[in-house]
This record gives sequence, structure tokens and C-alpha cells, in this order.
Amino acid sequence: MVACYPSGGSCYGPHIDNIDGDGRQGVDLGRCLSLVYYPGPWTVPAGRPWSAAADGGALRLYLPQSTTLAGAAAVPRAILDIPPVSDTLFLFRADWLVHEVLPA
Repeated sequence: MVACYPSGGSCYGPHIDNIDGDGRQGVDLGRCLSLVYYPGPWTVPAGRPWSAAADGGALRLYLPQSTTLAGAAAVPRAILDIPPVSDTLFLFRADWLVHEVLPA
């Protein structure tokens, strides 16, 4: 799948790309990895360079929660934002990592 998110508030809410595998019983031959590439460089309609802080469009990852060995209280889920910096490539697990594209 290829996706392009234009400016003007475009986003894609939290999801897992391959939550149920490929739908087959038994062996899952579905997608295991997702790849995000920010080609850039970009400009905004005003002609200035794209600014991740001002213009958005970051990839947000919701890292898995963890528990202590004794099974006590879970550690809060960590959030990692990957800004859309020109010529950045990011690869992650498609079958268990919750992620979203923040508004651009």
C-alpha cells in the first residue's frame, strides 16, 4: 500500500496495519513490517520550507506496555513521535505496533 497525506489537516488515526494477519487459519502469511519514507524536501503553499513543528504530519508510535516480573502495575505506554524530516526511512512491525499519522 502507498499513501500520501497532503497538508490541510490530513491524518490517519491510531491503528495496527495487520491486526488479524492475512485471514487464513493457522500460518499467517500477511504483512509483518511497515515502512514509512519521507522523501522531501517539501515546501508549504507560502513557499517556505516544511517545518515539522509548525506543519505537523509526524508518525506517532504507541510503544507496548510492559509489566514487572512479578506482574505488578503496568508501566504507562510510551509515545514516540517521528517528525517528517526529509529523506527519513522508518521500518516497524505492522502486526502489533499501534501507530498513527498526526494532522498535517
